[in-house]
Amino acid sequence: MDHGGLPNPSNWCYMNASLQLLASIARYILVVNPRDDDDNDQPTDEAEELPEDCGPDQPLRHALCSLFRRLSCRGKPTNKREIQKMTATIKDLVAKRNPTFEDDDQHDAHEFIMTLLDCLHVEMNEGVGDGMAYKQVADKGKSESEVDAAMRWWRMQRAKDTSPVTESFAGMWRTAVQCSTCKTKVNNFDPLLEIQVEIAGETDDLLASAAADAKTRRKAKSGSGRLPKGARIELDDALSHATRMEDEIEGYTCASCNEGRRKGQPAFTTTVSKKTSIAVAPQAFLLLHLKRFRYDGSKVGSPVTIPQSVTLHMDGSVDLQTRESVRHKTVRYTLCGTISHHGTSSKFGHYTANVLRGDGRGGSGGRIFAHCDDETVGVTTLGTVCADESDVYLLLYERDKAQT
Repeated sequence: MDHGGLPNPSNWCYMNASLQLLASIARYILVVNPRDDDDNDQPTDEAEELPEDCGPDQPLRHALCSLFRRLSCRGKPTNKREIQKMTATIKDLVAKRNPTFEDDDQHDAHEFIMTLLDCLHVEMNEGVGDGMAYKQVADKGKSESEVDAAMRWWRMQRAKDTSPVTESFAGMWRTAVQCSTCKTKVNNFDPLLEIQVEIAGETDDLLASAAADAKTRRKAKSGSGRLPKGARIELDDALSHATRMEDEIEGYTCASCNEGRRKGQPAFTTTVSKKTSIAVAPQAFLLLHLKRFRYDGSKVGSPVTIPQSVTLHMDGSVDLQTRESVRHKTVRYTLCGTISHHGTSSKFGHYTANVLRGDGRGGSGGRIFAHCDDETVGVTTLGTVCADESDVYLLLYERDKAQT
């Protein structure tokens, strides 16, 4: 392989796997307005666009660019001490944001990668908003259409937070709450940077729609509530559940139903339906977090399929180009990386990464999967990547270019 590995002096595997995953999309998260491969006659080297000097206000960006350029030096020997010093600098910068990473203990790769992306976004954010974007924003009721409410929130979001990180990962959740009494419907909007996917273990409550086969699914609906040990979960089913949730809430105080009630009168409570869905899909990359660990740190070992592509099914989504509502829309993403945890507890074990490498991102030509295990980096196959069903923890998918 022409890409170097990362030393592990003391339980740094969670960081090494995270950095290798991000290195595979470096120019998308570290470069403002990266060139589109489709506009080039020659494919683009993953590191050639990375800046050499990012300035004093962007120390993490500078450290990442330096490391990723060094790892991609083709045919040149890797200086282990130099690489270790670079990764230690990145670790220290992330620890300033989250002190959890100050020590040399084993830590969670998901927490590390999200903290790093947050730090990077803060450094590179070009937004000038008034701080409202990350607050939940409700629509204005009957005076505003659902599309207008969604576009208003999206504009606020972009005004406050615009960086290569948000350009790559950001989408938008919509939560629709409808009163069963007066039928008033209120939409609330929240930012989407990742999707957390519940997976069921042998002692966990079963999400019926995430069951692997019809027999198990019928069993769950009949009240068993448990997933048989070793049952295989289809990622598409679990993802569908995570992005199209419906609940009923009792004892809800509806503002419309209580409008005009006299002061001192007890509030009228009713039942409402709550539906959560994706209004805007991530524009470049979809990051999926399989919730492998329970609160006590023990691991859910249920196998989860790793499809080469996944499709987001969105009901009532918003087309950002036409600013129109789309009753039903599908967006397809293709697998470009994974992080796996090998072990039985979040406090122990070992992290590795599988990432798609190559000169450019315009199709599979010239691109191969690399297995990254600390200092060891070698060629692997898509079949091997997709076979790691019991240990896969994070999955990174790239949006098909025809749908961007």
